[in-house]
Amino acid sequence: MICPRESEIADSLMTARWPNACEHELRAHAASCATCADLVLVATAIAQETPQVTVPASGVVWWRIQRREREKAVRTASRTITILQASSIAGAIALASTIAGSISVPTIHIPVWSLPLLLGFAVSLALAPVAVYWAVKAD
Repeated sequence: MICPRESEIADSLMTARWPNACEHELRAHAASCATCADLVLVATAIAQETPQVTVPASGVVWWRIQRREREKAVRTASRTITILQASSIAGAIALASTIAGSISVPTIHIPVWSLPLLLGFAVSLALAPVAVYWAVKAD
């Protein structure tokens, strides 16, 4: 059985006007019509069982997105700095060990010093772009 007033009652139930904000005549009809009474019974039971969801204000959502983006930028920058520091330290250790190895030679010549220095700088310069690439690449 389809009641001609069923859509009105469903509309008032869905817009949360039932029972206080709708006409007295519609409430009286729902009390006398079995189809509409079942509709009201089922709809109110579902409404009581469904958890109420509160949607945050748009400003709060915007603020959370901005905060998340800032945190992501900080993580990316920190990762870049850490990788650059680690590669610089590794280059410095390599350079220091090369210089220390060349100092133990009894006679120190200028060309002996220039080769380790050039190698140390070349390693540092070669590792820096790689470190930057790994730090800023998409996850």
